[in-house]
Amino acid sequence: MPPAAGAAGDTRLIDAVKSANGPAIRLLLRDHVDVNAAEADGTTALHWAVRASDLGTVKQLLDAQADVNASNRYAVTPLSVAATNGNEEMIATLVAAGLVLANAWSLVRPHVRGPRVGWTLASVALAAALSLAGATPVRVLLALAIWGALTPPRRTP
Repeated sequence: MPPAAGAAGDTRLIDAVKSANGPAIRLLLRDHVDVNAAEADGTTALHWAVRASDLGTVKQLLDAQADVNASNRYAVTPLSVAATNGNEEMIATLVAAGLVLANAWSLVRPHVRGPRVGWTLASVALAAALSLAGATPVRVLLALAIWGALTPPRRTP
């Protein structure tokens, strides 16, 4: 019987990634466990490997067809985790693995609710300025993520 909607599936790979158990990760991947199995909130092994900045494990998971565009119930993607960590090499790895660049919106979406709606226009201006100055797309995404995290919410009247 399949797990109920929202219930966690086989989380052995997630547990191995969380505990940084390299031999267990390799064994589970060799045995073709579901690399995209998720915890009840939708968080995958790839999310956890990116959170730990474990580039080797991230590459193993991507080689095993981990979904680079996975999003949990909080709209957190591996890309947003990498940006939060400020890990440029991780972001570049995710992009090279086939990240749908439209999902870069996951970096700014959490900051564009309620009082932060005006942030989108400013973020577009910042991205354009950085691009014109020769910043790489990865650096633009990092700058937007950092700026969004540091910008205080606007007060609504």
